[in-house]
Amino acid sequence: MNTISAAILSGGLATRINGASKSELLINGMRILDIQYSILSPLFEEIFLVANSPISNHSMQQIGDIHHNIGPLGGIHSALVHATFSQVFIVSCDMPFLNSTFIRWLLDVPNREQYDIIIPHHHIGIEPLHAVYSKTCIPTIENQIQQKQYSIRTFFPKMKVLQREVPKEFSPEELFFNINYPHDILKANEYGKRMEPNPSRKHSKGI
Repeated sequence: MNTISAAILSGGLATRINGASKSELLINGMRILDIQYSILSPLFEEIFLVANSPISNHSMQQIGDIHHNIGPLGGIHSALVHATFSQVFIVSCDMPFLNSTFIRWLLDVPNREQYDIIIPHHHIGIEPLHAVYSKTCIPTIENQIQQKQYSIRTFFPKMKVLQREVPKEFSPEELFFNINYPHDILKANEYGKRMEPNPSRKHSKGI
């Protein structure tokens, strides 16, 4: 596979969980950020965090938003501008159950670089914050920001998008579980105890 970057979007204040930084929430005693890094680091040569507030005790490179206070679109834009490589796997910091096998499947696309966006699709819809974006999106995103249109999906019709249907062996409810409310933390802790160890650590780098 061609080389690709990975970016974790830390986002702003999580007001629904008392303003706590989602990336530093603990799931079974481990920060979500550390869980995600342990899964992504065997897969990607370049991984960085997009966050405007410093995250302590982590060696991952951290960058800030170029355009502030416009939501995830600003994080995607900053990640694409900063990335060394032409495509970036972008994921939200509040998804603790990333799966390395699924990520490999998502990226296993012939002539992958012909697409501006590669995104999972399932019975509920698409997952814009667990997807691959190309630097070719930058001009369209910047134009959208200038027009004060901050919804991620708004610029999709202007891009070449590949929607990949999630295979039946994966559960979207597990893959894309994210934390928005305090009760989600409890649910994640219970769910995490039932999960088998993620096989990511067995893989070598090379995406």
